[in-house]
Amino acid sequence: MKYLFTAVALLGLSSCVSTVNQYFARRALVADEAVKIHTPISEVLKVGDSYYVRGQLCRARGVQRGVPINSVLYQYPNYTFEAIEESGQEVFVELRIDPPYTLKQAAAKAEFTAGAPLHRLPEQAQLINLPREEKKTGSTIVTHGTARTDAHRYYAYPLAAITAVAIDAPASVVMTAMLLPTIGVGVLAQSLAEQFDSDEP
Repeated sequence: MKYLFTAVALLGLSSCVSTVNQYFARRALVADEAVKIHTPISEVLKVGDSYYVRGQLCRARGVQRGVPINSVLYQYPNYTFEAIEESGQEVFVELRIDPPYTLKQAAAKAEFTAGAPLHRLPEQAQLINLPREEKKTGSTIVTHGTARTDAHRYYAYPLAAITAVAIDAPASVVMTAMLLPTIGVGVLAQSLAEQFDSDEP
């Protein structure tokens, strides 16, 4: 029974789902209320026990980045947004700090609390400069509210459906099948380990 449990667990680990279709499907999504924040974050503003980061209001479109394979054995794809219209209006978004992360670690993660961006902060907001160890610069998009679809859905969803059938379905089967031998290896390893333990005086 325990070997069966091991096999099922390893099967779950070995399953791979191709998500190439999301390169198209995500293009149908638009976030009318979004904030573009430059990374790495080099400064934050402290107000009481909260920390805020500057950003610019923008509209954003959905995008998938990274390796299009959904599996615990590989890098998960990144479902995010990219700015398409920037207003240039400065706003502030609250930085999320989950213990035991420090302020520097939280800034490196660039995760933010839910809620509408603030258009101004109190005058007593304290500016804190953070060391910039990363040379590569980029940006992250923080969305507020629910994303909607626009006219892009008329081409994005059909292409996503075709890709899901023609590419993702067979690719998922092939990738999973290639990793199925891990089940046998795992069960064999567990069996040998238990045999070794039973041989010990």
